[in-house]
Amino acid sequence: MEGISYEAASLAGTLKLNKLIVLYDSNHVCLDGTTSTCFQDNIAMRFVSLGWNVITVNDGDRYEEIDKAIEEAKTSTDKPTLIEVNSTIGKYSMLQGTNAVHGGALTKEDITSIKEKLKVRDIPFTVSKTAYEDFAYFIRLRCQNLAHQFRNKVSLMEEDEQKKLKFFMKKEKNIPFTEFFYEPATDNIESPRQTSSKILNSIVSSSPFMLGGSADLFKATNTYIEEGGDFSSNNYLGKNIFFGVREHAMGAILNGLALCGFRPYGATFLSFSDYMKPAIRLACMMKLSPIYIFTHDSISVGEDGPTHQPVEQLLALRSMPNMDVFRPADANEVIGSYRTILEKTEGPASILLSRNKLPILETTKVNEVEKGGYVVFPSQQKADGILISSGEELHLAIEVAKRLRIKGIDVCVVSMPNLGRFLHQSEEYIEEILPVEIRKIVIEASSSFSWNSIVFNSKYLITLDQFGASGSRDEVYQKFGFGLEELEEKIENLLK
Repeated sequence: MEGISYEAASLAGTLKLNKLIVLYDSNHVCLDGTTSTCFQDNIAMRFVSLGWNVITVNDGDRYEEIDKAIEEAKTSTDKPTLIEVNSTIGKYSMLQGTNAVHGGALTKEDITSIKEKLKVRDIPFTVSKTAYEDFAYFIRLRCQNLAHQFRNKVSLMEEDEQKKLKFFMKKEKNIPFTEFFYEPATDNIESPRQTSSKILNSIVSSSPFMLGGSADLFKATNTYIEEGGDFSSNNYLGKNIFFGVREHAMGAILNGLALCGFRPYGATFLSFSDYMKPAIRLACMMKLSPIYIFTHDSISVGEDGPTHQPVEQLLALRSMPNMDVFRPADANEVIGSYRTILEKTEGPASILLSRNKLPILETTKVNEVEKGGYVVFPSQQKADGILISSGEELHLAIEVAKRLRIKGIDVCVVSMPNLGRFLHQSEEYIEEILPVEIRKIVIEASSSFSWNSIVFNSKYLITLDQFGASGSRDEVYQKFGFGLEELEEKIENLLK
């Protein structure tokens, strides 16, 4: 019933993934009752329309029919196959065929009755020694030569191929970030998503383990690999996967690719990360290593309006256990983010990118990103205050600091491309960057709740806890208090 199954099945049919076989237990019952109350799809016709082969097994107790269907699916089609197995849930129970047997424990009397019908002893559950020995025997019989054959095949491979295979099979998916090509814009002004595109094209083209795509937003997210080819039913070696408008399925597919040895990535707008949350959460639980590329990362997307302007999404990602969240301010920090992400041994990462062209700053540092936060605009003497910012807003913070310095207010600016990493640094480092005795002011066009561990007084949080509005970038910034003049006045008043 869930939408992700339709999303994934539709893409699988389009790509003709004929090695995919799905067994569908069709027992017409869900937790709340019969499926007819909420679900009357003709499953067979739905999957046929999606480009699947469909086989029906009328009696789920006839395992030989299921086995026959699986063999047919393996050999007789160039499409994925759905095997619909009609069955009775809780068969032989007094509650058989009802939702009562779906999630509840059976009574002792019912269990006794079932065992009588199945002609098995009415004793507490145990594993039969004979059954255990038979299973062990047949597993050994089937597998005894497989490991030996595999090792022999590996030994005959070229050394480079063996190296690739070992990487493919190991859990850690760190990719050394040593050889890549990046040429900055001639005017030193570049959108972070454009920098990301250059880095991806350089790294992905030369790595057999990286591939990915976009949820119908290749051009907007700048994630198309020019020399990578398109992944399609005619080319399974392509690097570019056209996921279509299927963010949830994209997230789940990235998990599958990560489980199979790849280092995958997927891209969409940050506001649409909401559609991916269940899949992202599972990646965090399993410590898989997909890379999520989220562009259009703030209200500065302007005319796209509040539906496309993320507010709470950054907080949602930061609050997810095991998620590494990067929000770089310029090209230098984008490079630093990718280097840190690719050299990680495990766990997912998100990189949040502005669509707007931004100056490449002289004071941002590639090597400092891995620490999460560092000083980009030092004070001349002991600072009157510290401005903390990330992403596009860092440029506003630096400009405000320059203006305040002319007025005799000396502030330091800290870039915080990865808040989680910064909070895991040593106490000494945190104190060096954010001395306790100096007032701190956060400038970030996102939820204030991210910053409670650093700033304890809400008046020092220049953040956004409401939805955006349609308008130009400057109009939206001014409306929500992120215009230069508004920021300068507010910070000056806070530091007086």
